[in-house]
Amino acid sequence: MTLSSKNVRTVTVLLNDTMFDLDQPVVIRAGTSTLFSNRIARSVATLARTLQERGDTNLVFSAR
Repeated sequence: MTLSSKNVRTVTVLLNDTMFDLDQPVVIRAGTSTLFSNRIARSVATLARTLQERGDTNLVFSAR
């Protein structure tokens, strides 16, 4: 995943297994800088939070 933006200090990326194989490392880049490179843990708390925020089971994310 490569992010493109200017003047952004914080980014939260929400992921689920439909988007990526979360059993594999995820690499997030901004331009030429690698911001994150590792496996991302799934969380029941993230599932619950994203369901509560969105109210749509199609927009539920298990990792952030």
